[in-house]
Amino acid sequence: MDYLKLLQRTDYYEISGNRMTSYCSTLGGGSINYWDGKRASFHPYAPLCDTTAFVQVLDAENRVNLVQQMYHFWRPDRISGKYHSHNRTYIEEEKTIHDDTFVSLMDFHTELDTELIVRIEGAVGQGSSVRFEDNVLLIEEIRRSEFAESESSVCKIMGFDRPCRCRVEGNRYTLEFDLKLSSIMPLLHAGRTRAVLIVAGGDTPQEALDRYNRAAADPAAVFSARKRKWEEYFERNVPRFSCDNQTITKMYYFIYYMVKSNIYNFDGGPFLNHPFESTGKFRLLPQWFWDSAFGAMNEKWLNDLPLPKSSMSNTLEAQREDGLLPFSLAEDSFVNWGTEIIQPFILPMAVWDYYLKSGDRAFLDKALPVLIKFDQWMIQSRDENGEDLVNIRIPGESGWDNSKRYVLNEHLAGEESPLMREKRYVQSPDFNTYVYIGRRLIARMARETGQAELAEEYTAKADKTGAGIESMWSDKTGLYMDRFERDHEEIPVRTPGGVIPLLGGLGDEERRSRAVRNLTDPELFWPEYPVTTLDLQDPDYNDTDEYFSYWNGRVWPPVNWVITEGLCRAGEYETAGELIKRSIRMCSAAGEAWCMENYHPQTGYPYFTHNIFNYVWGGIFNDMLLRRVAGIQGNAPKDEVYINPLLNEDINELSLKDIRIGVHSIDMELSGDRDNICLKVGHRGPCPITLVTSNGRQRLSNESVTLTVKTLKLPHWLDL
Repeated sequence: MDYLKLLQRTDYYEISGNRMTSYCSTLGGGSINYWDGKRASFHPYAPLCDTTAFVQVLDAENRVNLVQQMYHFWRPDRISGKYHSHNRTYIEEEKTIHDDTFVSLMDFHTELDTELIVRIEGAVGQGSSVRFEDNVLLIEEIRRSEFAESESSVCKIMGFDRPCRCRVEGNRYTLEFDLKLSSIMPLLHAGRTRAVLIVAGGDTPQEALDRYNRAAADPAAVFSARKRKWEEYFERNVPRFSCDNQTITKMYYFIYYMVKSNIYNFDGGPFLNHPFESTGKFRLLPQWFWDSAFGAMNEKWLNDLPLPKSSMSNTLEAQREDGLLPFSLAEDSFVNWGTEIIQPFILPMAVWDYYLKSGDRAFLDKALPVLIKFDQWMIQSRDENGEDLVNIRIPGESGWDNSKRYVLNEHLAGEESPLMREKRYVQSPDFNTYVYIGRRLIARMARETGQAELAEEYTAKADKTGAGIESMWSDKTGLYMDRFERDHEEIPVRTPGGVIPLLGGLGDEERRSRAVRNLTDPELFWPEYPVTTLDLQDPDYNDTDEYFSYWNGRVWPPVNWVITEGLCRAGEYETAGELIKRSIRMCSAAGEAWCMENYHPQTGYPYFTHNIFNYVWGGIFNDMLLRRVAGIQGNAPKDEVYINPLLNEDINELSLKDIRIGVHSIDMELSGDRDNICLKVGHRGPCPITLVTSNGRQRLSNESVTLTVKTLKLPHWLDL
């Protein structure tokens, strides 16, 4: 398969290296950011605020820029663009990043004789330096941040492959050269004139200069190296997927493009000792707690990459002595934003999920004491009533930053929340469901590692937490509801957080049934693209493109994933299948797949403001696709694979090759519908594997079988 051609599109403008990113919808690199991993050099908006290498083509006489883009093609290894400019001048550009070096090849040709000026203008921050030596611009940027008292510096080397003029005035610089183009006669194009732009980044001037010189010696080799890298990645690391829906096939590979493009590797440091998938290289660069845990659910499907083990190891190894885990991590900083802030306890699920896929017992041994220590910290710091429930002290700890359920005022201003103003802390059913599942999994991990007494202790804790969550049930609303910690006063705001306890296997049959009916009510949470994050009838429901809608209407991939898994655990496969279908449709509703932070509930389009593209949890659609639509679930420690597909009308045929379950490799093909599925399974491995389907259990040993299956309630992975 030609993966690079498959992913070609015309609505995308980014290129990522390891530490360097570029974003530009016209000539040049536009915003080129180089992040050294330090907290001082992190600013949420920095990657799209720096106009490092935006190329202007000026008329020599009037000095105006008339470059007009005609069209461009993006694919993982490069961006190709075509432009018009002065006097029937045409520019064709190829640009890429490799080895943290941006290279643009610009070919100019014309129908009329013309004189042009090719220019880059830019500025650096206070304290930074710019100098022009040996025909290149050397920029040493001093980075300071409101988030850190320290400072750091990064270096960029910028230049063209021809003599240039440079002007530096204060913190501003201009780099330019003259370009004369001629044609033999009107309408007959003369030969092309190529200009090469190179921008190299580094932690030191020498590192940046070495990269610049390597690229300048052979610019075409930069393109070849990046292309080879991406072809090898898709061939070696991404399980082969195809189905009869090209949009979904393209989504699948684009999501795994996103994962790879977001990986940072800083080769060691106080906190980021291992490669990790950034929250999003074009905005929230560091590693974040619950975001990266959701990312791990998707990353685990990739073969022969350190992720997600390496990413989770960063979090585990950063634990503070008292047990607190980081809200986010930079290379030099355990970042808790000046407070002992926490986030939803998704990490135990990510650890267990990875263990079932990999069978990596050593990692389980490493993770378990860290999870226990953090849980003990939460008990000591967040459970004043001794209920084995965890309270939320500021809205942002919930993950639902400005949600009305925590802010409770018409302006939706966090500082006016009762949590902040009156210290009326909140117990939430969904937040505590994650704690409950975490404690259940700690007990399960303890049994797995032969610690029976610890398992009993955590089973008892989980039971008490589960009982506390059950006490949050509201017969009036048919949902689990938030409440204030001190007096258990119910907070009268309906959100899908009230359905999430199904993920813990909580609720009797009547409660589960009512919660599902409310979830799927088109008047509550179920528009064209569910699930809204606030009751559609709430006076503060908002789906406009503004901050009020952020957690008060928008649709969030991890919330849909959690609810889907809860529905499957409750055996509500029909509803789960419908939510999965609409979620996967939403990913590509705008015409191409987008890995976004959030989406519009009516159109499925990504929001324009208060949204981030290439977002770590925007890839969790692939876990829905593989774990639920294809129905494949590993249990590597027991040499088992469960296959329980949820096909829908969007996919009638599907195939997967080289899905790794521990030491085993699985190929599979599916066709048909949910009630009559033809399944072909092939196995490769050093020992037999047990295949579990609606037909029961059978052993496979380096062989293929074909059988007819249907969707049936099989054990959920949280129960394995």
